[in-house]
Amino acid sequence: MYVEVKKFGLNTSAARQYVYLKRAVREGKKIKHVTVECLGSLESLQQYDPDIIAKLKDLCASGSPDIFSCKMRLTEDRMQEWLQSQISPTMARAAGHADIEAGESSTKDGVNSGKSASASSSASSSKSAARSAKDQQNCEAQHFLHYLFNPPRIDVSPKMRQLLINTYTGFDFTDHVITPEPGILDAVVVAAGVGKRMGAAVPKQYLKLDHKCVLEHTVLKLLSSPYVSRVIVVISEDDPYFKRTCLGDFPRVCTVKGGAERVDSVLQGIEHANSNWVLVHDAARPLVTLSDIEKLVLSVAVGYTYFDYCGGILSSKVADTLKLAQSSRPALLPASTVVLDETHAEESVILNHVYEGLKERAKAQLKLRPDYENMTASERSAALAEAEESLAHQLNLKIAAIDHTVDRSYMYAAQTPQLFLKNELHQAIKAAQEAGFALTDEASAMEYVGKKVLLVEGSELNFKLTTPSDLLLMQSVIKAFG
Repeated sequence: MYVEVKKFGLNTSAARQYVYLKRAVREGKKIKHVTVECLGSLESLQQYDPDIIAKLKDLCASGSPDIFSCKMRLTEDRMQEWLQSQISPTMARAAGHADIEAGESSTKDGVNSGKSASASSSASSSKSAARSAKDQQNCEAQHFLHYLFNPPRIDVSPKMRQLLINTYTGFDFTDHVITPEPGILDAVVVAAGVGKRMGAAVPKQYLKLDHKCVLEHTVLKLLSSPYVSRVIVVISEDDPYFKRTCLGDFPRVCTVKGGAERVDSVLQGIEHANSNWVLVHDAARPLVTLSDIEKLVLSVAVGYTYFDYCGGILSSKVADTLKLAQSSRPALLPASTVVLDETHAEESVILNHVYEGLKERAKAQLKLRPDYENMTASERSAALAEAEESLAHQLNLKIAAIDHTVDRSYMYAAQTPQLFLKNELHQAIKAAQEAGFALTDEASAMEYVGKKVLLVEGSELNFKLTTPSDLLLMQSVIKAFG
């Protein structure tokens, strides 16, 4: 990676310079320069540190993720401040009074002032808004530099500090401080999947969020945690995308080849871990918060020592009403091949109506193709069947009947990271595999061998990227606070 200062504006005196973090990527014989992060205007950064460019260059040369870490910590702090402002009754009341006063003042001004006063007020508001934007930019630059040169210091009580030492052995704590180096845990990030439900041209972990891909966001978040020593990224055998990320520039990131299934990739990852305990995290969960990672680490230390838990997972309470289905029959075939037996006559009527509409939509789509008029009859037939199948899979139609409503007060949605002893997790996964038990996450392997797993409630923002709508939500969050 390297630092680039780029000037914008035709007028030399008024042109603004912005600081970018970039990296060179070789694609065949060509070298492509990719923007990884925009750090803000040079003027605002130098206002608080004249040597900022030299320091940033040193960080890039050393392979430090601190530039990204401070941006992520700043983003989380903004998010927490906003959330607190929304739920604090005092601040809400104050905001309400301010709105009322502003409304009353606006009404009086509207009655007593003329057109010239309105124009003057409008011009004044524009200047004020411009000043506010610049002040905001300077404030952000100041906060960015503060985070950049002040590594995270996590204060814990002496009792908790000793408990962490006893639980996660091999780490020497300084007085009341946990520092990023060397960390106490290795993290495994599973990134070998292709994300079929996303339906994207590239695997979902390489879709773009802001300037970085999903996998970059996820791994950099883990590197930003003072508890994480190394991140082991498990990628597919023929992954052509990882080399384009910035992750290969960091010495605390290594890659291993994954297996045929997710569980096989997890095994590959934990076999390369050096720590006694290992965090396993999905590449498709880039919005996990540093505070939730810390909450998991501290909770597992207490649960393991005093309550006989083997480890723990992040989770969130289920908010939706849950229905248990009597039966569920998938109907994902193209309309032309749907066949239901006589015992499912009602389902057959429903599906026939649905697929008649689907076939009409497929025909309409086909006629919009620019090469439609030049197609032969056989080509049109093949294209129509392909369009029908595509639409059928998009509908993901299933015929199901409700058996009863499930009590959601006891229901939690499992998230990652999931934290367990490396050797115990490895043995549990092997035992479950040998018995043919289907594993959906690491906790299910520990449950299979009779271990107690701790549920640590985390943020609902730690959802998994699965569908295009999830990507839209993630982009909205990052744009709002990043």
